[in-house]
Amino acid sequence: LDVASWTQGVVVGLAQPREVSFGERITLAPTNLSGAITIKAANWDRLFKSDSKVFIGAGNVALRTINVGPDKAELEVTQGGTIYPEMDIIVPETYRFQERQQVTPEELRPLIEDGVDYLIVPGHWNSDSLKEFAARLRKDHGDHAPWIILKVDSGDVYERLSSVMQHVDGVLISRRGLALS
Repeated sequence: LDVASWTQGVVVGLAQPREVSFGERITLAPTNLSGAITIKAANWDRLFKSDSKVFIGAGNVALRTINVGPDKAELEVTQGGTIYPEMDIIVPETYRFQERQQVTPEELRPLIEDGVDYLIVPGHWNSDSLKEFAARLRKDHGDHAPWIILKVDSGDVYERLSSVMQHVDGVLISRRGLALS
């Protein structure tokens, strides 16, 4: 179970895949705006920043923001490709760890009782948080506590890996996260 992932935005309202080419300009909007691709995002107002890289999917399409407004963002395609419905939007420069930084063992109890045997946790959790989380899982579930796998999705997490290794059972190297960071 990956409790480390969250999405900044998602392509919605696209009836069929759309090919985009290098140099093309496209518009993204949080509502149905004529000619724009609609994006569902909890934090539209913080999603884009001028002159930032934007990726759709796992790097399927790369863009650069040209103009950002309250109701739309205009971008230039820097790597063409195909945009499919329900693809994630990733903006590394505005990516913030989710507001809710940690899932609780109580929330996980039904899943663990149903057989979840490992949890992928965010790499930004500090050593104390990981230690406390692991101890709580072991206390609550004994030998049935799931393994804790740390998600390495940025250079910062990689740099401090040695300080948290004693509190996790393994690591998951997120090539996508590292490539897009």
